[in-house]
Amino acid sequence: MGACLGRFGQLVAATTMALSLAATLAMAPARAQEGATAASSAFGETDFAMMVRTTIERQIRPAFTIFSERAARLSISTSMLCAAPDAAALAAVREDFGTAVLAWSAVEFLRVGPMMDDHRLERLAFWPDPRGIGLRQVQAALASGDETAADPAALTQKSVAMQGLTALDYLLFGTAADDLAAPGAADYRCRYARAVAQNVSAMAEELENDWNRGEDGIAALFEQPGPDNPLFQTSKEAAGEIFQQVATGLEIVADHKLKTALGKSAATAKPKLAPFWRSGATLPTIRANLEGLSALVEASGALDRLGKSDRWLADAIRFEFRNAIDAARGSTRRSRMWCGTRRCAIWPAT
Repeated sequence: MGACLGRFGQLVAATTMALSLAATLAMAPARAQEGATAASSAFGETDFAMMVRTTIERQIRPAFTIFSERAARLSISTSMLCAAPDAAALAAVREDFGTAVLAWSAVEFLRVGPMMDDHRLERLAFWPDPRGIGLRQVQAALASGDETAADPAALTQKSVAMQGLTALDYLLFGTAADDLAAPGAADYRCRYARAVAQNVSAMAEELENDWNRGEDGIAALFEQPGPDNPLFQTSKEAAGEIFQQVATGLEIVADHKLKTALGKSAATAKPKLAPFWRSGATLPTIRANLEGLSALVEASGALDRLGKSDRWLADAIRFEFRNAIDAARGSTRRSRMWCGTRRCAIWPAT
């Protein structure tokens, strides 16, 4: 246990250091606008415009497409499970849930534009939930057989805590979830899970479509700043928003996902406050968070555009991202403490 907690401690430390450095990078557009001679001083409006465009084209759009595709696959396999329940079908759904959650983790920190419309962020994953509100609502639906929760259209009008991946984590891995493999044993639970999966798939497709829309989409607001743009007057502002997503994402990982659940010692740890602990996905999703954040920074090209005197910042950011990702990878191999069941085996150790 001590060695395991030590590895988690390394992950927290590396993520915190990456956060500090990313915050420095996030300040670059503002300092450039003020005329400072810091890391951003070599960046001009053309540089910032290129960063925004390449980040959207190389990372943001592809990542949302992957999430949409994996969510669609999860919806299909869940429907197949309900039509013909058995152990193989349940295993397939759990596998597809895993890939969908990892794809979600690569984009969940992009809390701008369509992600924030219609409460999509909370509807896709209701977390943090320290008081267990979502769990109680899902359990209440299971106990009562609430048919509105099993209807995809009606589900969208219910509590956000009942609609997304965190609800599905309980439906597929919580108490009595193994009954989903037995014909007739969990018909309502499966229909509710199917409605959730369809809801997640629909929202993932909406996010993909919005980032790929033309003149009226979120990408155009980032790429075409100006006096008539409601979000950004300059490309510096647009780039600053992207870099701020990185800093905020690292803060969520370090301070909310890790420190809150780990506590200060094994005695004070509260692993059940972490997201997706029932499926054993806590550490794999954190690693996916870090990999997505690192990919966003690299796609922007910002590190390669820093001047010679600021190369230390590029090297330091890359070094700390590698440290954090490696620590998450190593911790994943030891992550049975987070769930304590054989279901952890569905998550790769590499």
